[in-house]
Amino acid sequence: MYTENNIEIFLKKLHEYQNQASLSDEKQSFISNIDKNMLKDLVQQDSVYRHKVIRLIAEICKEESIRKECVQLDFVSPLKSCLQSDNLQEKIESCRAIGNMCYENADGCELVLNKIGVGILFDICRYACQRSDDAQLRMIILGALHNIINSNEKVAEVIFKEDLFKIFLLFIPYLSEPRVLLFLFSICSNLTEYDTNCQQLLASHLLAEIGNHITESDIYENRTVILPYLLEACEEDGVKEEVCSSLFYYKLISLCEKYDGKDEEFLRETCYILVVLITADKSIDQLLSSKQHDLLEYGISWLEKTNLQLTMTGALIITNLTRNDQSAISLLADHRKPHVKLVEQLKRFSEQLENKLELMTDEQAKAAHGILGALRNLAVPVANRPLLVESQVLDHVTPYIFTKNFNGEIAYKATGVIRFLLRDAKETSKLIIIKDANLQQIVANSNSMHPGVQFESRRVLFLLPVALKTNEVIESLARNNAFPLITSTLASCEVQANRGIIQNEALIALNIIMMLATQSICEKLQEANFHDNFKEFLKQDIQHAEVVNNILQLIHLIKRQKNFLTNEQLHEYKPLLEDLRSKQNCAGKGLVDRTLEILTNELE
Repeated sequence: MYTENNIEIFLKKLHEYQNQASLSDEKQSFISNIDKNMLKDLVQQDSVYRHKVIRLIAEICKEESIRKECVQLDFVSPLKSCLQSDNLQEKIESCRAIGNMCYENADGCELVLNKIGVGILFDICRYACQRSDDAQLRMIILGALHNIINSNEKVAEVIFKEDLFKIFLLFIPYLSEPRVLLFLFSICSNLTEYDTNCQQLLASHLLAEIGNHITESDIYENRTVILPYLLEACEEDGVKEEVCSSLFYYKLISLCEKYDGKDEEFLRETCYILVVLITADKSIDQLLSSKQHDLLEYGISWLEKTNLQLTMTGALIITNLTRNDQSAISLLADHRKPHVKLVEQLKRFSEQLENKLELMTDEQAKAAHGILGALRNLAVPVANRPLLVESQVLDHVTPYIFTKNFNGEIAYKATGVIRFLLRDAKETSKLIIIKDANLQQIVANSNSMHPGVQFESRRVLFLLPVALKTNEVIESLARNNAFPLITSTLASCEVQANRGIIQNEALIALNIIMMLATQSICEKLQEANFHDNFKEFLKQDIQHAEVVNNILQLIHLIKRQKNFLTNEQLHEYKPLLEDLRSKQNCAGKGLVDRTLEILTNELE
């Protein structure tokens, strides 16, 4: 029988081997020669050195072949009484032995489940968390649970169903202790597949409790496990709200400011998480309810940072704070003038690049995209537009329609801002838009593969005649080959989203063009296959009264233009208008009848 002295010699020898990696074969031979049955007998005896015996078992189980042997010999069963012992050291070493036996050993995990059970493991967690001086036991029992859950999916699911997250709440006061956070987040990460929509996690409010009690230094020290877990869990909107209901978000913000210029990788990952967290409306509501922090202040101040990660995140914070009209109106009225800061940053990019925006780096492009998204949201409410126009938003946004970054996303946001502000724009800004280079780019973007760029660019083109109502804009459209795009949109709109809206806008544009048309403009419209495209449009299912009125008005304007269409061409409209009439109500039929009467009289 091994004496206490024998056990101590074994432990000392193993410690020496641990520090000499080159002696692995000798170490393996040494461990193999230790009598495992004798160790098992010693564990079952109540001796003053039993905790040392268990520690020896834990140490030899670091070797894969030995832990399998120990499982086959069932070293687990005798450890049950040690786990329930009043001897703290025996509890600690038993947890260590179980953890090592279960490391990447599914059979060991199953044996622990069957011979010891989840209840006893949880009892040890409760015991460890009742006494503030049991830091080592807390770390070791979490390590054991970590190895068990990571090594056997079946056992992991059983443990999960016993409401593990509520047990984890017991460890909240001890988050700063060694490896506690590491084990907690690693275990949580391995349980996501069992927790449908993170229901149990959310019910426990574990993340909110961690967020309120964790220190910034602990977040940073455990960033390699915390950040990936947050990113994965935040696929659920409920988790985003839960995290934002605590101080977690603002601690991440504080860390970003602290490590600005010191750890770019951490900054990049954390900024991305900050953006992901506020993509749910309820998350924003939670953050805005804080009496200690002002989310908008961070958004505005970060716009002025030289670090583009922070600039982008600041812009995206503002974007997410302006998701509806009322919040956008309130934000624009803020005395800190966030819209001015946004425009200043765009201007700064243009100056840095000497207006060669195609030279933007990825980081600059990301920041510009965020800024344009914020400006677009601010421009949605009609009440905001005069102030944005006054702040020269349009002039500084227009150059971004040329950018190709992110497969057109930047151009999409920029063109959206232009569309919202065009009607209210100053004459000088409108004239900038219809400069040949700019208009040619809008026409090119109208055929973009990016549906958003295509949609917004066409709407800007169709809005230009309405916004300016001058011969100058009509001539510019004709000169830059916009007419084929306008007429073909009527016949077959490639933009499927909001098709009716965009076709009606093309129809209104044609009405304005026909009102101001000269002989040369009419010739350009003829070259753009106006007649055939308009006929194709009339064959479509048209029921909205506004669209019908615009069609009839256009026909009247066509009639006023002598020699624009032949009598034969005008005659082709009659059956199409008669079919249109059949789909209208009484008032609509009357309008169509009057147009048909005029056409008939003209043709006779």
